[in-house]
Amino acid sequence: ATDLTAAVLLRIGDEEKEQTENIGALSFGQSHPWSTDEFRLRPGMRASTTITVKGKDKFTGKDVTQSKSDSFEVPEVVCPEIKVDGPATARSGDTIRFAGLLTEPSPPSLSFMWTVKNGTIQSGQGTQIIEVKVAANLPVGASVTAIFEVKGLDPSCNNQAGGTALIVASVLCPEIKVVCPDTAESGDQIPFKVVFTGDVPNDLTFNWAVTNGTIVSGQGTAGIVVVGEFPLGATVTAAVEVKGLDPSCNNKADGTTRIVREGSRRFREIGELDPDNPDFPNERNVLDEFARELLNDRRLRGVIIARTRTPIEGKARADRARDYLVSKHGIDAARMDAEVSRRATRDSTIELWLVPPGATPPSPNTINDLRGNNLTEIDFIGPSRAAKLNEAGLHSFADLAATRIERLKELFSGVKEEILTGWIEEAKRRVT
Repeated sequence: ATDLTAAVLLRIGDEEKEQTENIGALSFGQSHPWSTDEFRLRPGMRASTTITVKGKDKFTGKDVTQSKSDSFEVPEVVCPEIKVDGPATARSGDTIRFAGLLTEPSPPSLSFMWTVKNGTIQSGQGTQIIEVKVAANLPVGASVTAIFEVKGLDPSCNNQAGGTALIVASVLCPEIKVVCPDTAESGDQIPFKVVFTGDVPNDLTFNWAVTNGTIVSGQGTAGIVVVGEFPLGATVTAAVEVKGLDPSCNNKADGTTRIVREGSRRFREIGELDPDNPDFPNERNVLDEFARELLNDRRLRGVIIARTRTPIEGKARADRARDYLVSKHGIDAARMDAEVSRRATRDSTIELWLVPPGATPPSPNTINDLRGNNLTEIDFIGPSRAAKLNEAGLHSFADLAATRIERLKELFSGVKEEILTGWIEEAKRRVT
């Protein structure tokens, strides 16, 4: 065909445009490149195209007209929602995290770009999560802003979102440390205490947990005492959680004591050793078991502690038990110690102890210490007053007995002096 002209009619939505172009001659099998004005396409829009070509037939010379039409619909685009998740507040110098989130559906091949104001991106640029170092010395009320830009979405979609952290006043967190002895002997009273570096609020509470042993005093306060029978080489760890500090501050610490010596071990406590008592054979059986322990491990020493109504009665009881062990079981008398508590008791008992080499042997006073840390046994000392005494470092009757009245007045300004004096006197009686 020759003398070809083409007219293109485009209808897109409510718009209509027509374009005519002179093509000239076009042989069979040839194509003609075509360009037309651009239209702004919107989702859901329907478009139609009609091309009309006019010319003369090369052989007949007749006029020829041909038309071709087509149509299509612009598909709907579903845009993902974009948002930025991050802290509501921050402090100057903090390291904080922002995360860019997209709801489904979203194209698989996206790229990400972050822009931060009043901070420096430490890591994560090009990903959906970044860590930002907040600028130093920002005033209270300033803000750190992170803008998240998503590339690869449909041009009709929003591709940005932002997150903001408001700068609040800086909190100076105290350093928390648990102090305790490096080493101890099994059976020792092991003290653990919280020490702060820096200012702390007044209304703190303390929750302690230990890996070995038993907390005999101080739970809920800044200091505890732990007692137990531990094997050589064992460790005792006390961990504390402090409640009442700023949530951004570390509130946990722990301390560990290593057991370097076997400690004295209380074998059994028994009552009267009266041959006229029908239960005496049972009590004697306890002494027989005690003797077997001493015979099986000849490193051990035996200690008998008598706690009776009078010293004379106590000496008689302790000597009688020792003589039974020596005469009946052949225990070397040099391996046996018998002691008497000078404090009168309503019940007459003896305690049998096994003492390894190098361990501190028990005495009536050490037994009082081990068994007498419950300060609430003293009149007018309840749980709250006992906790206050423990917080002041007074955990045992011996501690209280050695305390000056002036110190108790400072701790308990609202308590009568005669009651405070009575505490000290009663503690002395319990120790001695």
